[in-house]
Amino acid sequence: MAGLDYIGAIREDIRIPIQYHFASRDNWCNPAAVDALETAMKAAWNPPEVHRYEADHAFFNPMRPEVYSPENAALSREHTLAFLQKHQ
Repeated sequence: MAGLDYIGAIREDIRIPIQYHFASRDNWCNPAAVDALETAMKAAWNPPEVHRYEADHAFFNPMRPEVYSPENAALSREHTLAFLQKHQ
């Protein structure tokens, strides 16, 4: 079992392998919050796989053309598929 997060459900108590995808231009899951999450999870012996993208929140959502980033969406998809393959 493994988890994926694209929306920023920042929790430190997750006990399964997890992969996060964060946009660098996000007011809610900002880079400082992501850094804190990564540090806390590493301290709890569950280091997450974190990917950061030079993009806005919801960069992977084609229904939001004002923030959609096809290049970053494709890259995040590649990361996701590789992670799922590794943890199946």
